[in-house]
Amino acid sequence: MKYLFLTIAATLIALIYAQTQCDCELGIYIKEINGKCSGELKHYDTPAFGLGCLPIFGDLDDSFECDACNQKGLNVTLYRDNACTKKLFEEYLPTGQCREVQADNHTLYLQTSCGESN
Repeated sequence: MKYLFLTIAATLIALIYAQTQCDCELGIYIKEINGKCSGELKHYDTPAFGLGCLPIFGDLDDSFECDACNQKGLNVTLYRDNACTKKLFEEYLPTGQCREVQADNHTLYLQTSCGESN
């Protein structure tokens, strides 16, 4: 039963990944210098986006979902809870641009890097 669930989950992730038509990474950073994010805390790759609601990291209650991407950027929704029910904002993040966000009274920065899938 465990292996069946893993197989189904892997198949769903592969399907979602194939539908995105892009390779994207979302980085979470500690600071911004001259318009670029610096000090990476965590990053996610395109296949992880298909897992739905993802925690920003560890002890923060905030989470995010990515529902669409292309070679120029990524559509991200940030939530103030781990269940993705209390929306903070939804925004298209162009690749290479650093975006400041508030999460649990901490300032964090998000930056995407996207390209065309092979």
